[in-house]
Amino acid sequence: MAKVFYILKEECDRQEKLKILYEKEISGLPLGGIYPRKRGKHIYYYFGQYNPQTKNVSYKYLGIDPENIKELEIQIQKRKKLEELLKNVKKEIKEIQKVLHGKLSTA
Repeated sequence: MAKVFYILKEECDRQEKLKILYEKEISGLPLGGIYPRKRGKHIYYYFGQYNPQTKNVSYKYLGIDPENIKELEIQIQKRKKLEELLKNVKKEIKEIQKVLHGKLSTA
């Protein structure tokens, strides 16, 4: 039975390393989203970002360069995917720790 708990401890350590890696990658990616606005016949793109201090959303004009907008869109999608992976890793860590702490309380 000790081998099972050793394997769980190893898995927990691996998940903790993944959590740190994901958090580091997320911190380098932009928070916010791209918002298209139609003005007349043209569509203009803005980058919206929430500021928790002022509790407002600030918008920055992105221009009409499709390459710049596409690159930012890719970064935002990557951030969202990493946030979902981070959420799953945190859930796994919590479940593993629950099992490991249950072992300690029954011993």
